Amino acid sequence: MSIEKIIPVDKELVNIFGVNDQNLKYLKDRFKKIKINVRGNVVYISGDNGQTTDIMKILDEMLSMAERGEIIEIEDQVMVQTMQQMRDRLNLFVEPACAASLGAALGPLRSELCGKRVGVLACGSNISADRYLHFIT
Repeated sequence: MSIEKIIPVDKELVNIFGVNDQNLKYLKDRFKKIKINVRGNVVYISGDNGQTTDIMKILDEMLSMAERGEIIEIEDQVMVQTMQQMRDRLNLFVEPACAASLGAALGPLRSELCGKRVGVLACGSNISADRYLHFIT
């Protein structure tokens, strides 16, 4: 089965596919037998009927989240401050992407999360001491 999903031209593709297409890469990795290609604002999907249907549902949800504004942004300075907090309070030396989830929980999501039990997944790549110092100094 081959299908096309047209992303409305007024949508920022980065809000759907992620920075450096990380969300798109995740889909390709998760559905290895499916071919997913993007040309402009058109997503071409071919492969098993059930899996292509699953991918279409996921893409629809990604579009819906982007339309609802469920993309959380934090400023670079907040990420740096969170990196410092994680170092000082948790003894963790993390790179900016790892600090983003905690930065969002302490920042723009704080009022929404207040009074709730919350777990924060902190993940990212390795960072050298030189690169770490570049961010926090």
